[in-house]
Amino acid sequence: MKLKISLMALVPIVCFNMVLSAQIDWRKVSTLQDEAFLAYVEELGLTGQASLDFWKKIPLSRANRQVYSIFRREAFAIYMNKYPRPRGKTPVFTVGMGTEIIGPMSKQTLKLPFTGYSALEKGPVGNPEKTYHFGYTIHGFDHPWLLNNADSALWEAGRHSNVRLTVLDPKFDNIEQVRQIDAWIAEGLDGIMIWPMQEAPTGPPVDRALAAGIPCVSVDRMAGTLKINARVTGNFPANGAQQGKCFRHRNHHG
Repeated sequence: MKLKISLMALVPIVCFNMVLSAQIDWRKVSTLQDEAFLAYVEELGLTGQASLDFWKKIPLSRANRQVYSIFRREAFAIYMNKYPRPRGKTPVFTVGMGTEIIGPMSKQTLKLPFTGYSALEKGPVGNPEKTYHFGYTIHGFDHPWLLNNADSALWEAGRHSNVRLTVLDPKFDNIEQVRQIDAWIAEGLDGIMIWPMQEAPTGPPVDRALAAGIPCVSVDRMAGTLKINARVTGNFPANGAQQGKCFRHRNHHG
């Protein structure tokens, strides 16, 4: 069990509790718009997680026809419905939690919040007499978010004396990412993590890895197969809510 957790702990896991205030009149919310809506939100006085949960729950507005059209055309509703959700009780994230590190690859100063609520004890994992070799293919290092994710994975792997982690950059090339997975299958790695650029191309190689008895974990995006052992996902509704709140605050308060 500890080995399975260690494979997933090499990348940040972000989950939030869904706690909504009973004082919200959702029927009223559905009828408000513009300044009247903002005034009602102010009256609620929501803060912290309750505020995030409110913005995540509000229905899609048709006020901005361009945004509404994109949402419908790109079938975001379907994607949101199938996107994994946390099960059971999840830890509560608090501002400032985590560990400050220097990224092994980027050399940037980073704050890793997952160490505060999904921490794995430092030291050997699984069988302490065995060295576990994991592979992690991240679809491109040219983006700082992806590079820093690689930083966090390498930092976590370095805390476990019997873990060897290889992180590869397919340079935003689906075919190259498939080659990397197949090479790890041939090598017989103990586990593979995949952050796909696109979901579908990763399906066949992940199926081949699973058929060979190699556990696979998808990161952020889902892989193109339902047989994946586990998924490490971001909280996209919360991300969007935070950005929306920031945009609204800057424009409403100057």
